[in-house]
Amino acid sequence: MDQRLRTVVRLSRRDAIDDVMIGRIPLRSLLCQGLEEIIHWDSEVTTASVASDGKVTVSLADGTERVAHLVVAADGARSRIASELAGRPTSHRLRASGLAGRTR
Repeated sequence: MDQRLRTVVRLSRRDAIDDVMIGRIPLRSLLCQGLEEIIHWDSEVTTASVASDGKVTVSLADGTERVAHLVVAADGARSRIASELAGRPTSHRLRASGLAGRTR
């Protein structure tokens, strides 16, 4: 799918592959369908903790707290919140770099 959710490629079962590439914007649109009322965009999380029942409580920079079954920490590769919840860093620096792109 492209950024306008138009189908670009269709795979039949016999052509199935393990990896399918989809753009960030269409993926976000697909995953958020029906959840618009409960997703909190542009909210800075200051702390997060997991209760014994598996629910996550997050404190936001504006002073509010939210309790959820699922928290998506979309603050980058060195996510402070993901590290806090995991109890360790969740990424490591590599001595490599790369460049990716698409051509038509």
